[in-house]
Amino acid sequence: MSGSGSQRHARVRHDVHITNLIGVAKILAALKDQWHGTLILIGQPAEETVDGAKAMLADGLYTRFPKPILRLDYTTAQTLRPAKSYMLPGTRWRAQPQSI
Repeated sequence: MSGSGSQRHARVRHDVHITNLIGVAKILAALKDQWHGTLILIGQPAEETVDGAKAMLADGLYTRFPKPILRLDYTTAQTLRPAKSYMLPGTRWRAQPQSI
């Protein structure tokens, strides 16, 4: 893998995010008889800062796609144990609302 440390780190994290997004899509498609509604999977660009969210909102996120009634977020974190999944209530790892 080429690139500097920070570029390599960002590329690996984004690869993990997209791989997991595809995995979730496959699982939910296989279980489609057990839930109903519309599934929308979105990958946020530049999620490390608020810039990606701002760009998505400026691009008409909620006019192009329906506003969700349920949202599940995913992130990677070096502070969490490897090979473990965590479900945490509330809002985590996000930009402050006043900055959006």
